[in-house]
Amino acid sequence: MIDTIIFDIGRVLLEYQPERYLKTKYSPSMEIAETLFENIFASAEWIELDRGTMEVTRAKEVIGKRIPHYQKQVEEVLDTWHELMVPIMGTVDIMNKLREKKYNIYLLSNMNDKIFDIVHKKYKFLREVDGEVISAHVKLLKPQREIYQEIIQKYNLTPSQCIFIDDMKPNAQGAEKVGIRGIHFISPQQLEAELKELGVL
Repeated sequence: MIDTIIFDIGRVLLEYQPERYLKTKYSPSMEIAETLFENIFASAEWIELDRGTMEVTRAKEVIGKRIPHYQKQVEEVLDTWHELMVPIMGTVDIMNKLREKKYNIYLLSNMNDKIFDIVHKKYKFLREVDGEVISAHVKLLKPQREIYQEIIQKYNLTPSQCIFIDDMKPNAQGAEKVGIRGIHFISPQQLEAELKELGVL
């Protein structure tokens, strides 16, 4: 019997569309937007930020040296990109319905610790959960097996009684490897339909 629902954050509970954000911020210069996306959001440094093995100040330095003409923009983006993370209200509504039904609610996300602190303070629904495991806090990344084991052990969860929702299919599959049912999130409507099919909603 399912009693626990675990949510990813980015692209599930909060919007995360960095390419669109950069194009809006630096329009009409597509060159700047594309260069910043490739060197920030698609970089090895971004992975290290999520893993918690690199500080933002160091990332600014390394990326800035790689594209010195855009040093100012690199610093600006790394200081302000959390602005693109706004609630996906359809999913937030589903989370609220699940909470009303007395399901245990947890968060499991690959995220920079500083950005998590910002959005955690900003959005009350991210605090109205039973707990969370954030990649930068534990120096692990989905879909590593160990990060799923971390949330299971930290909160004494029974994997067969859990559902994990993630916008990345490999991350949902990673949860299934430790016995948690994974749902690949595409939209709030699709998620609601799948949860109803499972008898959860």
